[in-house]
Amino acid sequence: MLPEYKLQSPRIHKWTILHYSPFKAVWDWIILLLVIYTAVVTPYMAAFLLNEQDRDPKSRYTDPLTITDLIVDIMFIIDILINFRTTYVNKNDEVVSHPGKIAVHYFKGWFLIDVVAAIPFDLLLWGSETDEVSDLKDALHH
Repeated sequence: MLPEYKLQSPRIHKWTILHYSPFKAVWDWIILLLVIYTAVVTPYMAAFLLNEQDRDPKSRYTDPLTITDLIVDIMFIIDILINFRTTYVNKNDEVVSHPGKIAVHYFKGWFLIDVVAAIPFDLLLWGSETDEVSDLKDALHH
C-alpha cells in the first residue's frame, strides 16, 4: 500500500522536484557517495598531502585531487539549489509544493549544515600565501 501523498496528484510549479521522484532518489545517492568521498579524502589530504602542496603551490592548479574537490564542491552547491525546489510532506501527510513554504522548511532544517558543508575552504585559502603576501610580511618584519 502506497502512502497517501503518493496517491495524490499535486499541482506543482514546473521547476519543483517531487521528493519521491526517481531523479531525487538517484541524486540523493550521488550526494551520499560524495559525502563518503569527502569523509575519506579530506583527512587523507590533510595528513599526507598538505606539506607537499606547500612546497610547490603552482602544482595545485593541475592536481587531479584539487580539480575533483572543486567538482564535489560544485555538486554540493547544486544540491542546495535542488533542496530549495524539492517537495516535502508536512505533519498532516500532505505534499507541500509551494516554493516559499519549501524554502522556509529547508531554512529551518538542513540549510545551515548544507551551506557549511558546501563552503570550499580549500579554495578560500588557495593562494592566500602568495609571493606578494610573503614579500609584504617580510617587509613588515624588517
